[in-house]
Amino acid sequence: MTNLYSLTIGEWDSSIVQEIPFYIKNKLIRQLDLQSSHYPSRDRCFNRQQCITFLTSTFDSQCQVLSIVLDHRKHIFDLIEHMPNLCTLKVECELDQSNNDRPNMNELVQWMVSHFSPFFVEDISRSEIIRLWIR
Repeated sequence: MTNLYSLTIGEWDSSIVQEIPFYIKNKLIRQLDLQSSHYPSRDRCFNRQQCITFLTSTFDSQCQVLSIVLDHRKHIFDLIEHMPNLCTLKVECELDQSNNDRPNMNELVQWMVSHFSPFFVEDISRSEIIRLWIR
């Protein structure tokens, strides 16, 4: 499996998605997609602790393109700060638990631009997904 460059996890048991990076020892994977096409289940999101744990896996230093679902947008900081080769981050933010709604996309894009001004942010129309081009 030394030539594996890209890995997409499309159909998986939601109870183990956060552990997947620890079972894969290939250090050459540059693209990792942890967003399921059948997303909207809360238990498939990475929370802060899971993001920190993910950052201790073999992917943290090699991954250039990451697609992930986060339970809160503030975890984007951790990913960008601790993944030195990350060039593209495709993020889907979890429902806001206080009002059971997704963050308003305009507000989310504005938040990202204000916090990541040197980075290019793209709002994908009719979607809850945000892409960041980082380096």
